[in-house]
Amino acid sequence: MKVLYASRIEKIETRADRTLKIVIGTAREMSASDKAALFALADQEGWTLHSFEDDLTEADLPDEKPDKMTGRKTKAQTMRGIIYRIWELNGRKGNSEDHYQRYMDRLNDQLKSKLE
Repeated sequence: MKVLYASRIEKIETRADRTLKIVIGTAREMSASDKAALFALADQEGWTLHSFEDDLTEADLPDEKPDKMTGRKTKAQTMRGIIYRIWELNGRKGNSEDHYQRYMDRLNDQLKSKLE
């Protein structure tokens, strides 16, 4: 499914996982069918090409297919987020990456001990 619409980038924010949050608004009114199609695409990965030029071609589009995992974090990403939150709740002592490494080392040691 594809939905083509005139858009305007309204806001850009950084996220803790080093991705960006980009808020895009429509620059013109949309038909009801285009709105419905857009809502149907919610929480799915797709490609966004933003240009103020009118020279877009098929060659501008990537050959790679979108990732079906998008909108869902991997188990490792979820774990990293939980450990980061623990670091925050404990007063942000030291470096978050060092905290993550120490936490994972302790967790690995706990799991290895169960193998003995």
